[in-house]
Amino acid sequence: MRLTKHRGTFNLEMSSEEVNNLAFLLKGYQTTVRVLEDQVKAPTVERLLGEYLHELTVYQQEAVAYDLYLEKEHE
Repeated sequence: MRLTKHRGTFNLEMSSEEVNNLAFLLKGYQTTVRVLEDQVKAPTVERLLGEYLHELTVYQQEAVAYDLYLEKEHE
């Protein structure tokens, strides 16, 4: 994982494995937030986490597709 900054923009470079691990971790966190929703009111956290996970899932799918592509190229 590599974080770079150009002026006011940060860029995070991640491997496919890192994207998968991050998605797995955040999906687990989202489940915890939903379970605790009755005890702790966290609508903003839930909404923001949902939006982030949606975007991350798109990147996760692209990473998996790219890994499959690389595997086929090396056969």
